[in-house]
Amino acid sequence: MNRRKYPPSRNTVNKKTPSPEVKKLLRWIPGLLPTILAFVGLWVPYKAQQISISQACIARVDTEESRVTEKTGALTAALGVFVSKTINPAVSADAYYSAAEKALYAARELSVYAPEPYRDKVMHAFWGVEDLMQISAHLKPRELERQSIIRFNLLAIGYDEYRRSKDEERRLCTQDDPPPFVNEMLMRYLIYING
Repeated sequence: MNRRKYPPSRNTVNKKTPSPEVKKLLRWIPGLLPTILAFVGLWVPYKAQQISISQACIARVDTEESRVTEKTGALTAALGVFVSKTINPAVSADAYYSAAEKALYAARELSVYAPEPYRDKVMHAFWGVEDLMQISAHLKPRELERQSIIRFNLLAIGYDEYRRSKDEERRLCTQDDPPPFVNEMLMRYLIYING
């Protein structure tokens, strides 16, 4: 007799029941999955916001640095013209004082945008120009001319320090916690909005 073999019916299949530990784990999975998805759903916007804040912070630092760099370039150029007028014995008094006025104007304009430590160096350059003008008008002794040039060199040192401070601010912008000046900037913005 040739009997066909049929698979056993479902009732007769030997079922293995999972252990109690596996049952507990299987009960946790349906609750754990939404929790994980909720965490990821909250974490992604948080990280996006952190990146946005960081980019805004870096853009603010870059804008400020670019403005100060532009004004520093104008002051340096004006000082170069002015110093060349002081060296040239054939220059007219009008050209000399015109160059001095441009240098003084550039220094004052830069002092508006420069932050505190750098502003001091800018003002030293300003006073150096004033000293040179007073020396040429015979109001101050000629020995102060060397001090004026030293004051102009302080401007370059101050600018280097300023650039390093901006690099440090950029580094602070990329940290997870916003740097203190970002919190201060946000507070000023909120005060400005609320009147």
